[in-house]
Amino acid sequence: MPPSDDFAPFRPQFELLANEDEPIRLAASHAILTELDDASGDMQERVLDRLLKGLASGRKCARIGFSVTVTELLARLWEPEKSHECPPGYSVAGVIEQLRSRMQVEGKVSGQEERDHFLGRLFGLMAILAAAMRVSDQISQADWILLLDQIFELAAQKTWLREECGWVVYATLKDPTPSVVQQLARLTLGKLCEWQLDRSPEGVAIWLTVASRYPGLPLPKHRWHRQDPLRRKNATLLAQVMKESSLASSADEKDGEQNRSQRGMWVSRPNFAWSVILAHVYAARADQKRLDFGSFWEKVVDQNLFSATASQERKHCGFTIFSMVLREAPENVIAAAFSENLVKCLINHLADAKRYLHRIAQKCLHWMHGRIKKSPAAAFPIIVGLTSAHGTPLFDQVSKTKTVANLLKVTNDAVMLQIVLHFEALLQDRKDQDEKGAEAHRRTLADLLVLALRSRHLQGSEIWIRPFLLLIARPAYLLVPTTDPEPPFTDASIAVFRTRLSASFAHLITIKSPCVTVWPYEILREMKMLDSPSGRFRAQFDKSIRKTLRLSGKRMNGLEQMEKSADDKRAQLLRTLKLLFSLIVFELYNGDTDAPAVLSDLNTCCENIDDKASEEDHEYSLVVMEILLSLLAKPSALFRKLAQQVFSTMAGEVTERSLQLIFDALGAKESLTGQQELFDQVDSEKEDDASSAEGSAESSEPEQEAAKAEKGSRKKRARSESTIGAGDASPDSTTRSPAKGGKKGRTTASDPVDDDSSSDDADEGEDDDDDDDDDDDDEEMDAETTKLNLALAQIVGTKPSDGRPTGNDEADESTDESMNDEQMFALDHQLSQIFAGRRPQAGRRGPKKHAGHDAKQQMIVFKNRALDLLEIYIKHEAGRSRLSATLLLPLCALVRTTTSPQLAQRAAALVRDLSHKCRGGGKDGGGGKDAPVSSWWRILHDVHLEAGRDPSRAHAAACSQASLMLVRLLLAADAEADAEADAEADAEADADMKADGGTLHEVVAIYARSQTSWLRGRSRVQPGFFSDFVNWGTAWSRLKVQQQEQREQEQAG
Repeated sequence: MPPSDDFAPFRPQFELLANEDEPIRLAASHAILTELDDASGDMQERVLDRLLKGLASGRKCARIGFSVTVTELLARLWEPEKSHECPPGYSVAGVIEQLRSRMQVEGKVSGQEERDHFLGRLFGLMAILAAAMRVSDQISQADWILLLDQIFELAAQKTWLREECGWVVYATLKDPTPSVVQQLARLTLGKLCEWQLDRSPEGVAIWLTVASRYPGLPLPKHRWHRQDPLRRKNATLLAQVMKESSLASSADEKDGEQNRSQRGMWVSRPNFAWSVILAHVYAARADQKRLDFGSFWEKVVDQNLFSATASQERKHCGFTIFSMVLREAPENVIAAAFSENLVKCLINHLADAKRYLHRIAQKCLHWMHGRIKKSPAAAFPIIVGLTSAHGTPLFDQVSKTKTVANLLKVTNDAVMLQIVLHFEALLQDRKDQDEKGAEAHRRTLADLLVLALRSRHLQGSEIWIRPFLLLIARPAYLLVPTTDPEPPFTDASIAVFRTRLSASFAHLITIKSPCVTVWPYEILREMKMLDSPSGRFRAQFDKSIRKTLRLSGKRMNGLEQMEKSADDKRAQLLRTLKLLFSLIVFELYNGDTDAPAVLSDLNTCCENIDDKASEEDHEYSLVVMEILLSLLAKPSALFRKLAQQVFSTMAGEVTERSLQLIFDALGAKESLTGQQELFDQVDSEKEDDASSAEGSAESSEPEQEAAKAEKGSRKKRARSESTIGAGDASPDSTTRSPAKGGKKGRTTASDPVDDDSSSDDADEGEDDDDDDDDDDDDEEMDAETTKLNLALAQIVGTKPSDGRPTGNDEADESTDESMNDEQMFALDHQLSQIFAGRRPQAGRRGPKKHAGHDAKQQMIVFKNRALDLLEIYIKHEAGRSRLSATLLLPLCALVRTTTSPQLAQRAAALVRDLSHKCRGGGKDGGGGKDAPVSSWWRILHDVHLEAGRDPSRAHAAACSQASLMLVRLLLAADAEADAEADAEADAEADADMKADGGTLHEVVAIYARSQTSWLRGRSRVQPGFFSDFVNWGTAWSRLKVQQQEQREQEQAG
């Protein structure tokens, strides 16, 4: 029937119902309903017919807009107050019949058109059901049955619509509306069984929803065992149903009905029924007859969707279901989701980026992180699932990811404690593995825990640190742990655990906290390594060492008692000494032969540490400095950090003799000879072969290359007949030459030599000594070259390159004659043999050259660490200590003598920093009557001699800064000393005049002598050395003029 003119107002609104903007669709629907308020029954019939017809449209959002309008229109027509106005034949059955007629597919149509009609039919049924639920307290059974028949018929007819049809029924039943009563729910289950849909995922979801909402409702029999799909006896059938397999259908079904449980097409998202069923499994009570989550997951998911024969599509669906568990499941069931087949599939697809499911596997890792961020307690079951049972501690290695490591970084302290206890169980029980596999797993577990420790911002008092350290320390040192591990720990594992414990200590001692725990001491006390060191530990000691250990324990206990009553600064020093004690004890247990002597020295110097006079008598800082230098020679980041921390706490108590030990180390030659002199290595080659590079893995990143070279020559401390910090042994050296003396042969500083001629001779002596190793290498190369020349001369018949005759005069006379081709071919074979014999030796270094190269690298690393101590000293004491100026000459000499550009740059930078911090005056600790003026004059003279020994600009700049710093200190000290002695009002001006006339005159004289020596060619100093002094003098004179003018103005006023 063609539309009349009165239908025209509705046409624009019908167009707007397909708009993608929801407000526009709702406005159009409201306009249509408003127009129908005063319309006749015939007009309402025509509009409803048009709306039902529009449900088949696939344009934009037409189905949504038309279905909403149909729902609202039917709800108005079916309201009880307007039931008399409803046109005849517009009951639920009438509208359904009208919908079927409009959505009838007739003749030959395309697949898309047929799909549009079936979707329109489903949307129409949804609209009719929603309208019926709204207008009545209880929908009639006849209408409910009719709607169910239409929905289930559509689900059975088109399997690709089955999930949507099931969702419509489930959504109606799950909400507690008064329209759905127990009887209607029972009818729903009956219709499910009638249409053979109860053994489908949607049917299981509806069944479980009805059974949980109406516990006493009689359920259909002979479909599920005990009318419960989650019974253990239903596990196989439920797995087939959720796999959407035709095998779930009963044997007596017709062939045409066998594939009703199949979906018909694959989609990437799982069926909505999975969420419903998993929610019921989570809430399932503990019952041996009912499936718990672990059994359900293994039977229904793992063995179905992740089996070896499962398709890629099923595995993709399985990963998506796994993500649902990670997001929604309670923490107590998450670990069970890491089943055997799933973990294997996850590892395989993570490890290979070319696999089809690589991206969805990576998303699983993202969901793990998301769940932990949302619920930190979920970290423990996730890590348990990845590392134990069907997982492996090597998960990160085999999957080529950092999953476990990254998860450990974001866990909180409470969860971290659980993880440490879990890892402890994994370390002990590896019965299912051989020795090699157990060693790899244990090493990985230790590495993961150390990584977690390093990646966190610690306060030092976390509850999991103690059990973590004990977990690492017990297998490393205890002979019989609390439980016997299977298989036992190998020597390689023990070495790894000791290394990891050292790495952990290295991180913990850097924590900046006022009440930080001395963890090495706590572990020693917890494991009773100080009380009864025999029988229980892997290391066995004699009676004297056991006595030393017990005494060390008493000393540490005494330090702890003193710490409680000390002020903050003193308490920090006591904690540091206790830390030093503890780590030396661990070195003793590690087998260090020097550790007993070190402990004895510490016991001696800390015997009366609470007595100030006793400290000065024993000069404990000198003993501690010796120990620190011995620690710096070890290739360990732990001892480097320990030395820095100890030195920073005692920087204010360092004496000149203690600093001299560092200066001697900086002045040692960077060669094998210098290393032997410094460390007193009598038999260095044997020690090189026997020493271990175990600690090289702990070296810090800037020192890794140098630490790799430290495979041998572990540092020997100076004992009764050795000297620590011995520098250049040349008697003519201008630097402070060490002398045997002090306790146990420790070095003392002698006065510097001021003789210019002797300084030049010392330079030459140093250069000669530095070239010794190179000369030896050159001699070896000359010998090889001579042999080659002689062999070639014998063949060719010429004189060798050194001029010696070959013994063949005729051949000598014919050297200028050319050779023919036959002679050339005859010589070719002999030449090939000579060069073939030399080829294997071409790229091979001699043992002496290897030893020299290694010693050089070790000395460079050692000097870098010594500079770390000086840097700490400058940072803490440069503006207060009277000894600051003594650093200048050794640093300037290091700029000249070192073969490492990096080391020279560091030394020059330290001179610059020291010069900037010491500007002169009393605040620098050098002003007044007590200023060490005489030593400053000596140092200034030595700096000028040092400046003339090397023509490089870097060396000249460092010497110039050092010289100007000393000049400032001398002028300021002289002025302040005179100002303090004079009580008159113009004392300050007189002091300046005296400084100008006395000290300044001597400074200018020193510069004049240096310039005279330079002009005569006796000094190689750079001209900039003098121009810097002129520039400084210009600025200083301007300042003095300004000060004088200011005083005159004040007097005039």
